[in-house]
Amino acid sequence: MTMTVMAARHVTGRGRVLRVAVVGDKQVGKTSLVTRYSHDVFSPHYTYTQGGDLENVVVTINDKNVHVTIVDAAGHRYVRSLIKTLYRDVQGILVVYDVTRRATFDSVQEWIRQIELVNTSSPVIFVVGNKQDLTSHRCVPEEEAQFHSERHSVPYYETSARSGHNVTETFSALLRQAWQHTTPSYVALDTIRLTTRIHEQEKDNSCCSIT
Repeated sequence: MTMTVMAARHVTGRGRVLRVAVVGDKQVGKTSLVTRYSHDVFSPHYTYTQGGDLENVVVTINDKNVHVTIVDAAGHRYVRSLIKTLYRDVQGILVVYDVTRRATFDSVQEWIRQIELVNTSSPVIFVVGNKQDLTSHRCVPEEEAQFHSERHSVPYYETSARSGHNVTETFSALLRQAWQHTTPSYVALDTIRLTTRIHEQEKDNSCCSIT
């Protein structure tokens, strides 16, 4: 499978716009997930997100260019009221917790409740258990998280930003569903600066082509 994610080279044409957000408690790995997806890199050093960061990528869905803005929202409680405006109008949201810290899992329902209060566009919501690679430190069994997600009809994924496990698959599934549930809007891609990375994997020829 070939995956192309573009994020600071000059690209022309027009593309549809999607806006998604990554939310959750502090230090669950939100920024690491975004960086792994958009640049295929991982840093073990914790970087404090102040308010929120924006990452722009361009992907191809059903042979169409899609400009995706990813909102990386801070998880500190004292700034949550300030960052609500960042994810108010998004079409998709990943609610991330750390499988090695139960308190972050217990916060998931509060994050979903806040999303439902401030977002009027009924975004697609996924719950994501990150740091799946830290098996010896796991506090939340996958079966328990899966059970709670199914009870609330929310898709559940487990990822590892460190190893890259399931990161592309999770974002791709979110973007696919967001694409299906939104009204098209478009932007001129020549206004976006992009860089390109290509992953070579087995099987398909269209990793960045999400079908």
